[in-house]
Amino acid sequence: MIIGIMFAVMLVLLLLEVPVAVSIGISSFTALLIDGSIPLSIIPQRVLNAVNSFSLLALPFFMLAGSFMEHGGLTKKMVNFANAVVGWATGGLSYVSVVAGMIMGGISGSCSADTAALSSIMIPAMSEKGYKKGFSAALQAASGCLGLIIPPSIPMIIMGGITGISVAKLFVAGIIPGIVVSIALMITARIVCIRQGMGVHDKTPFTLKNVWKTFKEAFLTLLAPLIIMGGILGGVFTATEASVVAAVYTFIIGFFVYKEIKLKDLVRILHEAGRKTGSFLIIVASASIFSWLLTINNVHITMTNWIFAISDNPAVIMFLMMFIFFVLAMFIDETPLIIMLLPIMLPIAEKVGIDPMLFCILMVVNNAIGGIMPPVGTAVFVASASCGIKTSETIKQIFPFVLAYIICLILLYVFPQLVLWLPSTT
Repeated sequence: MIIGIMFAVMLVLLLLEVPVAVSIGISSFTALLIDGSIPLSIIPQRVLNAVNSFSLLALPFFMLAGSFMEHGGLTKKMVNFANAVVGWATGGLSYVSVVAGMIMGGISGSCSADTAALSSIMIPAMSEKGYKKGFSAALQAASGCLGLIIPPSIPMIIMGGITGISVAKLFVAGIIPGIVVSIALMITARIVCIRQGMGVHDKTPFTLKNVWKTFKEAFLTLLAPLIIMGGILGGVFTATEASVVAAVYTFIIGFFVYKEIKLKDLVRILHEAGRKTGSFLIIVASASIFSWLLTINNVHITMTNWIFAISDNPAVIMFLMMFIFFVLAMFIDETPLIIMLLPIMLPIAEKVGIDPMLFCILMVVNNAIGGIMPPVGTAVFVASASCGIKTSETIKQIFPFVLAYIICLILLYVFPQLVLWLPSTT
C-alpha cells in the first residue's frame, strides 16, 4: 500500500508539472507520514548518505567544463572542424551535428549542456540552408544525448557509485556503443533528409586546406577528450580527478587561448554551473529516499518473483526490464530513474547471467532515449527553446531518432562484445 501511495502521489504531481525532484521528495515524505513506523529523521540521514560520495565530486566539475565550453568558443571551433571534414556530403550539416555531439560528449557528459551548446550554433546554420527547424531541433536533441553514452558520462558516475563498478571501466565500455549510436543517427538523418528534401544545397566544398585550417583552430578543443580518457586509461588520474582536469583545461583554453571568456563572465559561469549542480544533487537526494523505501518494502523481491513468473529466459527478462525502464523514462529524468531502479534490476540481471557492465550500458542508452522521448524529453525542450519553436514541432521529427536508439539498444544486447571487449583489454 505504501509503495502504491508513493507512485500515485508522484504521478499526480508529475502530471501537474511539479518539478521531478519535488515530486519524488513529496511522494516519499507522504509515504513516511502515512506509514508512521519510520522516524522522519531518516530523511536527512538518507540525503547525507546519497550526496556524500567521492564519485559525485565529478559532477560539478564536468558541469563547469560544459559551461566553459559553451562560453569559451570551444564549441564553435569544434563545429567548424566537423563541417570541414563531413560537411561536403549531401545533408552535411546533419552529420556535423552528430560529430560535434560526439566530441562534446567526450568533454562535458551532460545531455542538457551539450544540446544547448549545439542548438545555439547548429540550428541557425541549418535553418539558413533550408532545413526544417523541427528536424534541426530534433537532431540536436538526439546528438546532445550522446553525452550520456560517450565518456565521461554523468549517469555512469551515478551507476559506479551505486554498483561499485569502476567508473573508469564504465567510461571505456561506453566508447564503442557511443560510436555505434552516432553512426545510426547519421544514417537516420540521411534517410529523413532524402524523404523530406532537405540538405541538398548545404554542401561545404571539401579541401584539405580548410580541414587543416579548422583542425589547427580546434586542435586544443579536440585534445580535451584525449587528455581526459587517456589520463583515466593510463592510470594518471581517476574519473573524479579527470573532471577537475576537464574544468581547468577548458577554462585555460577559453580564457587564455581563445580569450572568449572574460573576468566579468566568471561569476555568471560559476553561478550557472553551481545552479545546475545544485538542481542535480537535489534530484539525487530525493531519489535516494524513494529508492530506499522501495528496498525496505521488498519491491526488488516482488519484481523478481513477478518477472520470473513470466519467463526465465534472459532475453525476455532483459526485454521486460528495459521496457519498464523505457516507459518510466518517458516521465522521469534519467538520474532519479537510475537511483530508483538500478539497485532493483541489477540483481535480477545478474541472476540470469547478464553482465553487470553490459546491463549498465544498456540502461544508459535507454536513458538517452528518455532524454528525447516525450512527454518529458528534457533534450527536446532544450533544443526547442533554443530555436524558439513549439515543442510539438520537434516531437513530430524526433521519432526516427528514437527508433535509431532502440535499434542500437537491441544490437548491443545481441552483440555484447561491442560493450565488453574494450574494457576487457584495459
